[in-house]
Amino acid sequence: MAQVRLYGSFRRHVDEWQREIDAPTVGDALRALTENNPALHDALFVSAVPDAGCEALRPFVRVIVNGRDAALGDCLATPLEARDEVSVFSPIAGG
Repeated sequence: MAQVRLYGSFRRHVDEWQREIDAPTVGDALRALTENNPALHDALFVSAVPDAGCEALRPFVRVIVNGRDAALGDCLATPLEARDEVSVFSPIAGG
């Protein structure tokens, strides 16, 4: 199972900031994570159906798989394996 970790403002929507999820892709993992959590779903996704690729994610949401930004590859279609680490970062602003 992949280890999925939430950072920043996403943590306020969950009791546990990390979970092991058995999913074939990043998109499937995020769907499983948000399935019964509409607030987290709305914080991550702009559309009701998170199958549209990276365009489905809110601007500036970053999903990192094993240290690599998923947007630089297959985004939500990025395949996951048992020992993968998925980190989801919220938007950060400042100056």
